[in-house]
Amino acid sequence: MIVKDAKTESIHKTQWPSEKQELIDEVAEREGELIQAVISEVRKIKSEKRISLKKPLHEVIIYGKGELGRIIKKNSEVVQNTCHIEQLNISSDQVLDKGIALQNYPEIKIFVRD
Repeated sequence: MIVKDAKTESIHKTQWPSEKQELIDEVAEREGELIQAVISEVRKIKSEKRISLKKPLHEVIIYGKGELGRIIKKNSEVVQNTCHIEQLNISSDQVLDKGIALQNYPEIKIFVRD
């Protein structure tokens, strides 16, 4: 049901709502930026290897220590489903010199086995 507001002619003429600072979660924002960076890097690797974004990757290993590793582990299902990864391993022990460091998070490395 559409209710016509007598004060407003069109939604196109209304003001954009102002942000409410008390609703902004800074921790969630930082975590989201990290997960977005991980997903972007995996997609970039797939693109460089000429792998379709829809084609599943056999295995991806993400090396991340401390808080950053914990955040990635907490959001691993999002990364795995978004990037179509069959097996996602998150490790705090970097045993390989291989891997691509994330641009804004050089302590995080990603290694893809396709």
